[in-house]
Amino acid sequence: IKSNGTDYVVSAAANGLIRAWRWDQNSLIPISPATAAHEGRIFALEFVDEGQVLSAGVDGVIHVWCLKGEQLEHIATSNANMSGAVLAIKFDSRSGVALSAGMDGSITAWKLDDKTLTRVPLPATFKGDGMLGLDLHPQSGTIMSVGLDGALRAWRFEASNLSSPVVVAQAHEGWVRCMEFDGESGFAA
Repeated sequence: IKSNGTDYVVSAAANGLIRAWRWDQNSLIPISPATAAHEGRIFALEFVDEGQVLSAGVDGVIHVWCLKGEQLEHIATSNANMSGAVLAIKFDSRSGVALSAGMDGSITAWKLDDKTLTRVPLPATFKGDGMLGLDLHPQSGTIMSVGLDGALRAWRFEASNLSSPVVVAQAHEGWVRCMEFDGESGFAA
């Protein structure tokens, strides 16, 4: 995270704690005590705007955090829990919407309003095996997801609208945990 010209790192732990560090040339300096963020394991962090980060975990809740001075302050919580663990979260800076995916097998959109992340209805839905990974190409609006069934799915996300999967490929035997777009070429790996 970059805040007021300073670089920070945020870490999340299996015990539900989140912590901020200042990056100072060749070292990490802890700046805030570990904060109880989730009831159990944290699976995903996503940087939003300057000084903000989203966290998601096994408890099905998404939180928004902000660096204020050198304190990590909680500013918002999702208004509805997911029906299972949230394993991936991405922020679309074009629409200001966060997208989450998890063990319930769906993609959910969220908009930050004051102190609440409000669920945004999506016209297309997909209910399958658990989604373990999610990435968003910032220019094209393409979302890629991977999950328990080993499939790689591509979706279009524009103006808070999610298409039905436009490409489905059986990528692996068994589950796939992660994939990521290359920002320059647009390829996914």
